[in-house]
Amino acid sequence: MLDEFVLLHTKKAGTPSPQTWQGGLQWQTCLRQVVLLNRQEIAACERAKMEVYQAERAYSFLLEIVCGLHSPLLGETEVMGQYREFCSRAEFPADNWGQFLRQLSNDLLGDAKRIRQKYLQNLGSQSYGSLTRHIFKNFSRVTLIGTGQFAEELLPWLTKQFQVRLCYRNHARALELQQRYPQITLLDLADKSTEPEWDQAGLVIAAPMKAEALEAWIQAGNRQFAKILDLRGESANDPMLPLLPLLMDGELIDLASFFAMLQQDKQRIEQRVNAARSAIAQLAQRQVQQFYCRPFGWEDLCA
Repeated sequence: MLDEFVLLHTKKAGTPSPQTWQGGLQWQTCLRQVVLLNRQEIAACERAKMEVYQAERAYSFLLEIVCGLHSPLLGETEVMGQYREFCSRAEFPADNWGQFLRQLSNDLLGDAKRIRQKYLQNLGSQSYGSLTRHIFKNFSRVTLIGTGQFAEELLPWLTKQFQVRLCYRNHARALELQQRYPQITLLDLADKSTEPEWDQAGLVIAAPMKAEALEAWIQAGNRQFAKILDLRGESANDPMLPLLPLLMDGELIDLASFFAMLQQDKQRIEQRVNAARSAIAQLAQRQVQQFYCRPFGWEDLCA
């Protein structure tokens, strides 16, 4: 009966009329729209102007979606929870086709759980923010210098895990960011006061500053950061490394090293995703070969 299974997919917003999908089920998320239906509704497929997947490919594509392989954050778990919730509330047709869809969905959730456990857990860093958060995973406090776009991109990641102190030169812009992230603490870069609980933790530099200016700021407050992440675009031509013995006994990671770490994670993630896709293709093939035993199912009706 898998041969009769058709999946329609689109990333476009909007909800088709329920009358369009007789005997089908529609799953809507914030990113996509999926319709599960019988190939007898091929006319509706043609009207829908959506991607069409059939039989084995339909199963594997839906499994890829539920595993998070088509999500902005690869391998995220939220989409699987959304599909489980959809299945728990769906009104499956009260016939053999509906029985098949229910069993197919149960099988798919089981397969998704196995794929996730084997290939997609702890994928690693997939963005500047996630890698930055990973670098400081052993810290409770992080100081972030900068109020520009780069700093703004990092804040959602950092504030979820750390106490964040934002150091600024533009007070109005710092207040604007604090309104969005009220848990952050603000510090004017001209302030020379010392706060050991902050000044011996982690530092992220996400603002265009000369190394000498950073040296002066660190020495003015007698700061001894345990780890510094230097994300300045000019870090290659204006490195902080020669100043390191004067500033701290900890670790310094410059922009080139940061990009190398991101690329290394990217390659490792790609290998695991490819392995997951291969396993999904095998599970879809098994689904084709599987014989559902139903004492009062479609086998008796179609005999």
